[in-house]
Amino acid sequence: MLKAETILGVITGFDFSLDSGNKLFLTWNAVKGAEGYQIEKSANGIDGWKTIGDIKATVFEASAVESGKALAKGNKYFYRVRAYATEDGARVFTPYTDVAEVHPIPDAPKITRTGSGAQHSICIEWTAVPGADGFEVFRYDNAQKKWVSLMNENSLVDGNLFKTYTNEKGVKTTYYSNKGLEKSGTYQYRVRSVVKNGSHYNFSDYSNSVSQDYTFTPEPQKYYDDATQKTGIAGYLYDPQEDCFCTADDPWQRNFGFNKVYDIASQAVMIQYDTDPIQFVCHEGEQWMIQPWKGQYGMVLYGGEVGVYKKYTERDADHYDCAKDDDLLMMEMDLYKYNYDTQQWDHAFHRPYGSYWWITGFKFGYLRMVNPLQAQSFNTYRDLYIDVRITLLDFDMFNAFKAALDQQIAKEKASGMTRMSYTTGDAPKGTSTGNLDLYIKFQ
Repeated sequence: MLKAETILGVITGFDFSLDSGNKLFLTWNAVKGAEGYQIEKSANGIDGWKTIGDIKATVFEASAVESGKALAKGNKYFYRVRAYATEDGARVFTPYTDVAEVHPIPDAPKITRTGSGAQHSICIEWTAVPGADGFEVFRYDNAQKKWVSLMNENSLVDGNLFKTYTNEKGVKTTYYSNKGLEKSGTYQYRVRSVVKNGSHYNFSDYSNSVSQDYTFTPEPQKYYDDATQKTGIAGYLYDPQEDCFCTADDPWQRNFGFNKVYDIASQAVMIQYDTDPIQFVCHEGEQWMIQPWKGQYGMVLYGGEVGVYKKYTERDADHYDCAKDDDLLMMEMDLYKYNYDTQQWDHAFHRPYGSYWWITGFKFGYLRMVNPLQAQSFNTYRDLYIDVRITLLDFDMFNAFKAALDQQIAKEKASGMTRMSYTTGDAPKGTSTGNLDLYIKFQ
C-alpha cells in the first residue's frame, strides 16, 4: 500500500491568525489530491488529541468551536492538521503538521502606582495579567509628540526586565524600573500585555497612562582624580568643604563584606559606637541589611556611617557582602554632636545625596568616654545622632525595609530605649505617586 505522503505530499504553510477579539483562524496550503483535512486540538500539545474539524477548505475558524466563539484569555491552545485521501475504501493520512501553540491576547494591565527610586529610576507597578508572556512599556516623548516603546523585539517577553510579586495588599503585581534618567521633568507612561505566537507578537489594549515627577540629582562634587576617588588613600578621602574624612567609592573594605563579629572586634582597637542593623528580605528571597553606626573612632575621630549589604550567594552564616554597583542606593547623611556648653545640637557635617553602598563621615574630635567594659552594649553614645535619607530601589524593597524598621523600633520601645525613628515623606501609598524615600533618625 502506498503511503499518504506519496499520494498527497505533505501540508505546507501551516499558520494562524488571531484578531483583537481572540477569534482564531488556522490556515494552510492546499494539498493536491486531498479529499479533506482533519483538525485536532490538545490541552497540552503532547497527548489527548481530539478531532475538532473535518473540512475540505484550507481555512478553519478554530475559535468557533469554543464557548463564546473566542479563545479564553489566560489559556493556551494547541492545534495540528493532516490531510487525507481514500484508498481501497479507507482513509490514508499525511503526517501531521508541526503543533501550533496559540496564546490568546490577554487583558490590558492597569498601572496602580509609580515612584521615583534609587539609581535615577522611575518604578512603575501594574497588575499582573494571566496569560501574558511579557509586557511592553511606553513613555511619551514630548519632543516627538508620540508614545515611544522603551523595549525592543528581543526584550518584549523577557521576564528578567520585570519582577512579579504579591504586594502589601496581597495583590499580584509586576513592576518595571526605567534606570538611567538624566533630565528632571514629568514623565508619562503606559503599558500593554504581550503574547508571543510563533514568530510574531500580539498585544493587548493599552493600560491607563500615568505621570511621575522626577528630579535628577547629579553625583556629589569630586575633589580628586578618578583613580584616587575610587580607592582613596588607604580607602579614605578628605572632604575640604565639610572638613571631614570619608570613604572612597570603592575602598579595600568593600572586599570583606560585614558581619557582627566586626562590631565586637572593633572594641579592641578603641572604636566605640552605637549600631542598629536592619535585616530584611525582598524580591522573593533576596537578603539585605542596612546598618547605621555612630560613635568614637579611636582617640581622635568621631563620626557616623550607613552601609548597604546583601547576600549574593546562599549561606546560613550571618555574613553579608557589600552591595554591588547594580544595588547602590541613593543616600545623604547629616551628623549632629551635642554641645554641653550651649546645650544645643551642633551640625558636624553633611554627606551629599548620591549613589553609595557605604556613606561615611569622620571628624576630628573627642566624645565623652565610657567604661570600656560597657562598650559592647552599643548604647552609651547619645551625644551624636545621624539623619539619613535613603532612596530604595522599588516598592517591594521600600515596603520590606519599612516593615523591618517598624519591627526593630517596636523591640526598642519594649526594652525602654528607642534609638530609631523615621518618616516617609511623600512615599507611595495606595495608588498615589511619590519618591521611594525613608528619612531615618538614629540617636
